[in-house]
Amino acid sequence: MSSVPEQSLTAIETRLKAIKRAGGYNTDAGYNVKQGELTLDPVSDDFPVITILSGDEDTEHLTGRSYRNERAFNIEGYTNDQDAPTTAILQLEADIKQAIEQADETLGGIVHYIDYRGSEEPQVAENSGSVAGIRITYVVTYDRSYGT
Repeated sequence: MSSVPEQSLTAIETRLKAIKRAGGYNTDAGYNVKQGELTLDPVSDDFPVITILSGDEDTEHLTGRSYRNERAFNIEGYTNDQDAPTTAILQLEADIKQAIEQADETLGGIVHYIDYRGSEEPQVAENSGSVAGIRITYVVTYDRSYGT
């Protein structure tokens, strides 16, 4: 049985893979969703690209051996639009938010809820040319206890 963070990662990845123009999004970024840190090549990589990174986990003691956990997931999106990089990254950001922020904030009953925590421009390597990026942080909240 997989852990709640692993199940959350799978659910987030599934939502991001739905980002396609045919589904009403601005981009087709759903065709290029990855996990972990990326080394970007502005010439040979397919853009836009989205990557999901697991972040910090905070724990609050509830009762006995039960805990409330908050696990961060950082979603980074990158585009290589040389004509309108700002517009392209804003469209990609909107797509990511639309995909994640659905009416079902429990990720199909996996967590209590997923919470938007803000966005920032990630550090992009100096040799990345016209690559622009956005990092959006979401936190999932769930309970766990010993013996279950």
